[in-house]
Amino acid sequence: MIGSTLGHYRILDKLGKGGMGEVFLAEDTSLHRKVALKFLPEHLYEDDLARKRFLREAESAAALDHPYICHINEVVRLATGQDVIVMEYVEGETLKDKLSGGSLSFGEAIRISGEIADALEMAHKRGIVHRDLKPANIMITSQGHVKVMDFGLAKRVVTDEGTEQDLTGLTREGSTLGTPAYMSPEQVKAQPVDHRSDIFSFGIIFYEMLTGDHPFRRSRPVETMGAILHEKTAPLSDKVAGFTELLDETINQLLAKDPDERLQTIGEAADRLNQISAQQSEPGLTALLHSRVGMRLALVLIAIVAILLIGWWTLQQSVTEVGGPKTVS
Repeated sequence: MIGSTLGHYRILDKLGKGGMGEVFLAEDTSLHRKVALKFLPEHLYEDDLARKRFLREAESAAALDHPYICHINEVVRLATGQDVIVMEYVEGETLKDKLSGGSLSFGEAIRISGEIADALEMAHKRGIVHRDLKPANIMITSQGHVKVMDFGLAKRVVTDEGTEQDLTGLTREGSTLGTPAYMSPEQVKAQPVDHRSDIFSFGIIFYEMLTGDHPFRRSRPVETMGAILHEKTAPLSDKVAGFTELLDETINQLLAKDPDERLQTIGEAADRLNQISAQQSEPGLTALLHSRVGMRLALVLIAIVAILLIGWWTLQQSVTEVGGPKTVS
């Protein structure tokens, strides 16, 4: 495959392989740019209805034009009969790789979460739910910005018989823990999902960025999914000191088991991030006022400033009285 030319795409290297197929780095020889080619998995070719619906989802996602979303350029059928999704090539590292070194700083976690939320908000407004949001599907570019990958490509399709076919390979034997670990409770229970499923997955990622720990991960996938269904997360105050009550409350609402008890839109989550960021970054004197010691110090500072002002004013009055009025002749 490497070195071959497919249409006006020349294959340069293999980037990866997963349940969604193989991905290759290629050169678009007509526009002289690098792109990523995603070859759909063979099991989709066997079900013509599933393939068509899958490609329709990809075409819908291609309408998303957002700086924090990896853009889909086109979906093409090669002479070989293979369907290929041509995507923007993103240089950088995945959030999964970034988190392998542990938790992020508070400021970086807030910034990255804000960009993810911004991308999700646009997609949700267009009626597109990601359904496979996880650190491995989030790239951090060389400039430090987010690119959310595979929008619209992780949806399940419902056949005419009413059965649901999983296009992500989540339930295959030997699949990695990464994807089940970011499923919402409704996904685990194979129930219909909407945009609030992405909000739950977003909550897991946000928690992990702040603490370095996955809130539900266990030794086996089935145990992880059981924790997603039944267990509560440890409060952030148990993991890292200095977080506000609003942050704990927000995490609990993002990770509510019942979708109706979650924050209902990703826009609400973004607003909370802004509020939390403002609380956590309160400047010096304002932050001091929130403690008794700080209040006392503030009162002392105010008293000193007042004394200095009174002294200066008294000195000015003395100079005026001694000198008296002057007459210019």
